[in-house]
This record gives sequence, structure tokens and C-alpha cells, in this order.
Amino acid sequence: GGGGGGGIRPTATPTPAPTPTAAPSISPSTEPVKASDRFEDVNKTDWYCPAVNFVYEKGLFTGTDETHFEPESPMTRGMLVTVLYRLEGSEEKAASVFSDVVPGEWYAAPASWAAKNNIVTGVGDNRFAPEDNITREQLATIFYKYAVFLGQDSLVSQTELPFSDREQISGWAKEACIWAVNAGLLSGKENNLLDPGGDATRAEVAAVLQRFIAWRAQPVTSASLLPSSFTGLLFQKQSHHLADKFFEYAITAGKMS
Repeated sequence: GGGGGGGIRPTATPTPAPTPTAAPSISPSTEPVKASDRFEDVNKTDWYCPAVNFVYEKGLFTGTDETHFEPESPMTRGMLVTVLYRLEGSEEKAASVFSDVVPGEWYAAPASWAAKNNIVTGVGDNRFAPEDNITREQLATIFYKYAVFLGQDSLVSQTELPFSDREQISGWAKEACIWAVNAGLLSGKENNLLDPGGDATRAEVAAVLQRFIAWRAQPVTSASLLPSSFTGLLFQKQSHHLADKFFEYAITAGKMS
């Protein structure tokens, strides 16, 4: 019987698996994508390109969409406290103290964290004005208060700024502007202007943030140079876990507030 041809079916010889190609020592995927490569409005020749690349690589800034950074657009107050919140690495969810900060909004936790730590105090009438553009003197004041929050010594080696519009600096922002200029964070514009009431752009804030991180990593100097109104607060601050984070970041490198 039966039908089938009595021989043993030959076993097919398996095809050898290809030898895996060794991965290159530096894979392109391991290199961080630079803002100047991702965003069509950030060019390598722009003055702000290194700062924008820096803050984007550190995850402190994101684009306004997939292909735009909008470096010349104004920075809002909500954006700034969010950037500092990211730098802090905080996940704190403090209760809002401002009537115009809606719980659950993207800026809500950063604004509440900043208020709790006296980095911002609002613009009056229990308002924070998160969508308002931040002025250059507000920018200086918030970074000044952030430095105090960190327990960081602040250099103020002169009492008068050289800018022709220095009289336009609000009284509450004068010490902070002096500090920011002397620390190298804030620079003047054309025609010897500081432009304290002008809007700060996203590019300008990126540059100030990069300079702040580098400044923070410098050796501590005499606290006697800190303006007197902040000296007591400075010495009340205990050492903060952020110190190590700043050194890590630095290796590559109202209207009240």
C-alpha cells in the first residue's frame, strides 16, 4: 500500500543568519538634537543660537511647535516661571495664591511654586498675570529673587548703572537690575539703553538663563556685596539641593515680580 514514495524527505539546510553589523561607536541617535537643526527659525549665525541650543538641550525650553522656536517672540511671565520650575526639577504642586492662576493650567504649578518661595509676588490685586509679556526689569528681579532662594551670593559692585535710561528703572527693580548687569546676565541695547520696561524675548531669556547657570557655578564671593534688603534673607536660607544640579548643568558651558 499506500501511496507515497517510500523515501525520506530531505531536510532543508537552514540559511545561516546574517552576522550582525557592529554598531558604530557614536550612534547619531545618541547625539542630542540641536535647536538650530530642528527649528527653521534658529540659524547657526544668529547671536542667540548657542544659548537657544543650550536651553533646548537641557529641556528648559521647548519649541512653540514642531518646527518653530520663535526666538524673537516675547516671553510671558508664565513661561519664565515654568522654565525655572524645570530647572529646579520640582514636581511640587502648591496651592495657588493668585486669583488668575487656574488650577491645571500648564503654568499653575510653576507659578504657585515660585510664589511659595518668594520668587514672584504678583502684579497686584492678587494677580500673577501669567499671559502678560515679561519686561526686562521683571526678568532681572525674578532671577535676583531666584538667586536669593538658592542661597546664592550676589555681586553688586556699583550703585549706579551707566545706561542713559537708568532713571526709567522702577524703584522696586533697581537693585535687581544693578545685580543682573554686574553679574553679566543682562546687557544693554543700542544707544546705551537698558530698556527696563521693554519686553524680554525668548532668545534674550535663553541667553540670560545660560549666563545664570554659568554664573551660579562660579566660586562663592563675599556676601557683603549683596544689597542690604536681601542680606538677611540670604543668610536665612539653608543649603539647597539645587546646588549640585546647577553644577551639573554648567559643565557645558509690581508691577512687582
